[in-house]
Amino acid sequence: MKIRFGPIDDIANIRFVSKINDGEIKSDVRVPIKGKEIYLGFAADGKLLEIEILGARGVLREETLAAAEPMDETSV
Repeated sequence: MKIRFGPIDDIANIRFVSKINDGEIKSDVRVPIKGKEIYLGFAADGKLLEIEILGARGVLREETLAAAEPMDETSV
């Protein structure tokens, strides 16, 4: 599992696999939380591959974000 955080766009991404290939996420489930958005990305077999959090500072604790790997925000 890998947690990445992009402070400029306030996005966090939690991956449960080492790599996600283009088109591998077949279903995104949106979960709105108090003005923030969480997306659950599922593979065709129903397995959860990643969680993406828009407005991460409002959802995750500061120590979690501080421990996260930096995200390349130029590709977001």
